[in-house]
Amino acid sequence: MQNITRVAPCAKTLISHSLRRNIGVTSVAMAKTNAPTDSVQKLYIDKIREYAKLSAAGKIQMDAQSQKDFEAESAKLKKLYGGGDLTKFPEFQFKEIDFEAKKDA
Repeated sequence: MQNITRVAPCAKTLISHSLRRNIGVTSVAMAKTNAPTDSVQKLYIDKIREYAKLSAAGKIQMDAQSQKDFEAESAKLKKLYGGGDLTKFPEFQFKEIDFEAKKDA
C-alpha cells in the first residue's frame, strides 16, 4: 500500500473509495432475499407464489362479475380492432414488391 501511495498521491483515496463502494454493494447483494423483513412483504410474496402454483396447475378461475367484465372488454376490443382471437399474437404477411415491374411501367 505504501508503494502505491508513493507512485500516485491520490491512489490511497481512490482505493479507499473503491473498497467502500464494493463493500456497500456486496453487503446488499449478500443479504437474504428469500426472507422478507416486513410482514406485508412476506404476505405479498406468499400470494405471488400461491398464484404461480395455481396458474401452473390451471386452477385460476374468475368470479361471475370478473368474467362479465372480461367479456365486455373483449367485445369492445374485437369491435375496435376488427375481430379475431385476442389471445394470440397477430401474424403479419408482407407481399414481395416487384421493383422490376415498376421500372418498365
